Amino acid sequence: MITNLWLLSAVTIASALLLTPIVIKIAFKFGFIDQPEARKVHSKPMPRIGGLAVFVAVGIGFLLSDIVDAKVTGILVGAVIILITGLIDDRYQIKALYKLGGQMLAVVSVIGSGLSIEILSVPGVGKFELGIFGVAFTFIWMIGIINAINLIDGLDGLATGVSIIIFATFAYMAFAAGTELILTFSILLMSAGLGFLVYNFNPAKIFLGDTGSMFFGYGIAVLSVLGLYKSVALFSLIVPILILGVPVFDTLFAIIRRRVKGTPVYLPDKAHLHHRLLQTGLSHKRSVLSIYGISILFGLLAISFETIQIRWSIIALIAMLLFLQILAERLKLIETEFRPFILIGRYVIGFNRKTGGKDSRRNSDVINYAIVGMGFIADKHIQAIEETPNAKLIAICDTNEDRLQEAPLGVATFTDLQTMLDEMPEIHAVNICVPSGLHAKLALQVINNKRHVVLEKPMALTSEDAKAIMDATSQAGVKLTVVHPNRYRPAIKELKKVLEHPEAGRVSHANVTVRWNRNQEYYDQAPWRGTKAFDGGVLMNQAIHSLDLLLWMMGPVKAVQGMVTTRFRKIESEDVATALVEFKSGAVAVIEAATTIYPKNLEESLAVFTENGSFKVSGANALYIDTWDASFVTEAEREALKQKIEQDPWGERGHVAIIKSMTHAIQTNTEPEVVGVDGYNPVKLIEAIIDSSEKGTKIYF
Repeated sequence: MITNLWLLSAVTIASALLLTPIVIKIAFKFGFIDQPEARKVHSKPMPRIGGLAVFVAVGIGFLLSDIVDAKVTGILVGAVIILITGLIDDRYQIKALYKLGGQMLAVVSVIGSGLSIEILSVPGVGKFELGIFGVAFTFIWMIGIINAINLIDGLDGLATGVSIIIFATFAYMAFAAGTELILTFSILLMSAGLGFLVYNFNPAKIFLGDTGSMFFGYGIAVLSVLGLYKSVALFSLIVPILILGVPVFDTLFAIIRRRVKGTPVYLPDKAHLHHRLLQTGLSHKRSVLSIYGISILFGLLAISFETIQIRWSIIALIAMLLFLQILAERLKLIETEFRPFILIGRYVIGFNRKTGGKDSRRNSDVINYAIVGMGFIADKHIQAIEETPNAKLIAICDTNEDRLQEAPLGVATFTDLQTMLDEMPEIHAVNICVPSGLHAKLALQVINNKRHVVLEKPMALTSEDAKAIMDATSQAGVKLTVVHPNRYRPAIKELKKVLEHPEAGRVSHANVTVRWNRNQEYYDQAPWRGTKAFDGGVLMNQAIHSLDLLLWMMGPVKAVQGMVTTRFRKIESEDVATALVEFKSGAVAVIEAATTIYPKNLEESLAVFTENGSFKVSGANALYIDTWDASFVTEAEREALKQKIEQDPWGERGHVAIIKSMTHAIQTNTEPEVVGVDGYNPVKLIEAIIDSSEKGTKIYF
């Protein structure tokens, strides 16, 4: 029998570490998967029964402990009920009412064992006997805590880390009071959480799921009731409320927010504390760590109520409440009528966002776009802006006045970019649709005028210019997205997902093929086409989208050996290119690209081969699934996927997705999905392929 708490903690941590990879495999095998959706921040299917690993790890620790208490049986039965309810919900997404029913059964099991809150102690006021209301209070209390933890489970490691901090606070207070039962339970739960957090922290390999968030919530609820139980009297009523500060705070404002909007309290939204922190521009990890910090402050405040004079604790509590209210107002966790500090501040300094605050242009709900260059690609940008909610095209610039006659009605037109930027300060973002050789110059001009940039491919014709654009963007504090729309094709998105599947294994090699036709007439239509100064050849113009996909799938490049030539077209740049690419992962790839194919486009394909799978997306435009063989994909799943894609091979058009992403990024002060480095990497690769061909040697990155 293990009685040493340190050893017990080590065993529980080790159990969670060893069990979690097994649970990941179980989740994928039996369909316990969390699919991406609008309210969530992850972009790929994730296993979501991490709570199973936590539960079993706690169970192992419990069996090795010497916990003996009459109330334990009811607690264990309730824990099993919570586990089963969570597993069913993670697999089948049952109705909220059914999930609540499982929670209620678990709580009834605890109360049935004789554990309930009968006496409440309020600092500075006294003690209150609840009498017949004790059971009802305990019931509501536990249900509320279970669901509060569930509500904050929205970012990698968030609910797990906050729960660990809460368990650590319980453990400290139980150790100080010499309460063995609460101390042991706290150590077990905290240790299982620590082991699981290794896999759950960003970037997560597995989610807690309702199985885990409800189990953690249940554990916290049980510990709080044990601490308030009359025979223990570990702390006063205010202490568990403070320990639970983050979930209580987030839940309270969620209820207020939804009541004001007239929506049901149980309906999810994307306005929780972690969502709002992301929308301020904080990274995933920093958002989570910020909430950890707030949770630690709550824990210290709770401890202070038991260790220092009450008046100082009350002063600290008031300061904390003021901080939380201001934070809620700044992050828009609550509606306008519940933001007194912001309203007072606006009154005092005379600030009104709608009538010209510090930068009203950047706070507009509608994002205003301008386009530079009215060539054929501009039509796709115009259509994409028109199809994007809260996006509006307000200006177009082109040095050719005849082209400006094609501008949509009501859109301002200019022949000079700087004049447009100066005369229309309401422009948020500028879409650059000019010949490739002008991208860098015009992008830098727009960036220096503090406007966001939507930059057509290629980002620039040299990696040096591409790097200069990224640096300028960072210094100016504006956003940049590069138009690589092929990432949004349904087949390509499925390829990205399947390669990230844990059972896919390591990649051995890949193959990119672009066999297209661009006849001499195409190049003769504009004097800049095919030139090294303004356009580039098959790699920079046609194959760059496929190279972007290759890098997106395969990761950083180690070295490249290239061979390019100009065979048939009368142009300065190459019309045929081949290359061998070695990636830092050890995988390799073969690239073949040409615009010399007779008489029309023949093929654009991307094939990737892994330890346990062979995948190929092909067709004239890489739209269809050709090969999809994997040990973890059934024949029925493969055929269903192929049919689904064949019904809608284009999906949402890439330019629309790019504009939607940029619009959302500007509105929420986050990053667009395709950022500057995504434009830089293929340019760097192309540059290396051509350099290798000219020097006759391998180029290392």
